Amino acid sequence: MLLLKPEKNLINASAVDGTKIDSHSISVSQLASKHSFQSSGFASKTGFVTAETKTFSYTIGNSDPIEISVNQGTTLSGFADLINNDENNPGVTASIIDKGSGDTPFHLVLTANETGEDNRIEINSQLEDILMEHINGNSIGDLNAKVILNNITYERPSNTINDVIKGVTLSLKKTGVSSLTINKETSSIKEDIIGLITCMNEIITEIDANDDYDEETDTWGSLSKISSIKVAKNSIITIMGTPINNMQGAITNFYDLGFEIDRDGTVKIDEKILDEKIVSNFDSISEFFSGNIDNNIIGMAEILKDKINEITNYSGIINNEKNSAQTKIDRINEQIDKETEKLNKRYEIMTKQFVELDSFMKKMESQTNYVTQMFNSMQSSSKDS
Repeated sequence: MLLLKPEKNLINASAVDGTKIDSHSISVSQLASKHSFQSSGFASKTGFVTAETKTFSYTIGNSDPIEISVNQGTTLSGFADLINNDENNPGVTASIIDKGSGDTPFHLVLTANETGEDNRIEINSQLEDILMEHINGNSIGDLNAKVILNNITYERPSNTINDVIKGVTLSLKKTGVSSLTINKETSSIKEDIIGLITCMNEIITEIDANDDYDEETDTWGSLSKISSIKVAKNSIITIMGTPINNMQGAITNFYDLGFEIDRDGTVKIDEKILDEKIVSNFDSISEFFSGNIDNNIIGMAEILKDKINEITNYSGIINNEKNSAQTKIDRINEQIDKETEKLNKRYEIMTKQFVELDSFMKKMESQTNYVTQMFNSMQSSSKDS
């Protein structure tokens, strides 16, 4: 990534990767502008621009002349509409302005849609009652941007210039003298690398937090029995120390950038070493992370992406463990349903047996009562005799 530092806000600049590191002196003497004309004044927008049918003709740049027939009684606003709605309009806009003072404050302004001398307007024939005069671009050369770069003068039709410094696009904002420094952007790269380490540590910490035994609750973590998750964590750590194939020079793995593995498995980074490597081996770091097709180097960003996809995609470790756990849950639920069904049937049998037993006991109680009554009756008869 490149860092461009223009001074004084006279220009904005952007660059593509591979642009040469350099500095330039830039002088903007003139901004590109749009050619424009203004008509004589009218008391209102409905004032007539011609007393008889006439032809208004103009040319823009190298295009063919445009001829517009303006009928008798055409108003100022109607004339603007004829220009704007012409199907052959090559790139001009007519507008009505009100200056707000004097007896004739209304004017038609004819403006090119694009900047530069390539879009200069030439009026070939005017209407006698609406004379047009320059308000911008009176002289040839007034419409192009003019830039002096490293003592060489350039003239361009636009304020966006992409062909005076290879790989750099300039956007001119103001006139004046400025300098442009093109350098390597190192701060954002360092932030990205540290951000990557932070994410890796969060993954490792989360796995470890759910892999330990909790003495307070007397339970194991939700990941404690899942060996594949541990394998995934270890594979990420292993990648850090594995040199990238075909990578040569001072940077071949994460340890070369000042990375260290702490006792708890998290990653530490020596920022002093990282800063030194970024300054002294910027291109190697870029190649280390992004790769190089010409040298058949697969960058670390691609390697990590593939490993994370291997863990998180549809057929990855996490999804497989999730599916396995769900299968176990389904099997347990099925067993619960079967056992519940058995218990329900047993309950029905026991309920039926209880009802039958209760009925039997009532019969027995009734018979006992009858026998008791008979016995009592017999005893009573014996006494009487």
